[in-house]
Amino acid sequence: MSNPTSTALLDEVQHALQDELHRFVAGDPFRSVAVQTLDGPPLRMDIAGDVPRTAASFVKVLLALALYDAAARGEVDLDQQIQRRELGRTKYPTILGAFEDERSLTLREVCAFNLMTSDNPAAEYLRRLVGPERVTAICDALGLRNTALGAGFSDDALASNSSNVTTAHEALRTLIHIERTPGLDDLRRFLINYLRNHRIPARLDDIPVLHKTGSLDTVANDAGIIYAPHGRIALAYFCDRQRDTVMTSVEIADSALRVLSILARLQR
Repeated sequence: MSNPTSTALLDEVQHALQDELHRFVAGDPFRSVAVQTLDGPPLRMDIAGDVPRTAASFVKVLLALALYDAAARGEVDLDQQIQRRELGRTKYPTILGAFEDERSLTLREVCAFNLMTSDNPAAEYLRRLVGPERVTAICDALGLRNTALGAGFSDDALASNSSNVTTAHEALRTLIHIERTPGLDDLRRFLINYLRNHRIPARLDDIPVLHKTGSLDTVANDAGIIYAPHGRIALAYFCDRQRDTVMTSVEIADSALRVLSILARLQR
């Protein structure tokens, strides 16, 4: 920005953004939010951005990264055929209900279901395939010191899913890595076509969002990269011990829209 009011405008935007983050958290000690611009003036702001929170299904992103790292090393074949029956059963809704037991799927497609629909049987299959060492290696490579995949995604394991943890900052670091890294085109395509859009993207109309949620009875998370007309915005909400996760989801959607509107002022 080269106009004479650029400094004043940047200060105005920073104060408005800070007010918005405080408005969303509203004194709740179990809410975290972080925002970072990826284009234009560099802005980074958070509340409790480094506090470990229950990640729930957000950590399925780590399984995808571990799988694609193993494929790049020649340790797995993404075109390997897997019969639907190998993915197991669940009492919860699953995209796999569309397929007969004999239907063959590629490992790449199983990863797509893991990310695009947050499918638990697909995630559990990948967890067993890649193993904890590969997931730990991904966390170490990205400097994710407060992120861990401590539980699986079988029906029995979901009760202890709170041992899956991350922070708002580390969630954004993970997604920014996916967004910027050559060879991860599949993961970008899967996440930008994610089908659970009731949080960050809910009020953004046709603006693309690369994102992944995490949900449990008292957990409402979403972290993503918004491809706004004025530039990319990385945004994460991690909320635990929420009395009404439906209302928290609405508040995330409202806040994301306000963040977008605030940062759009930089175009003036």
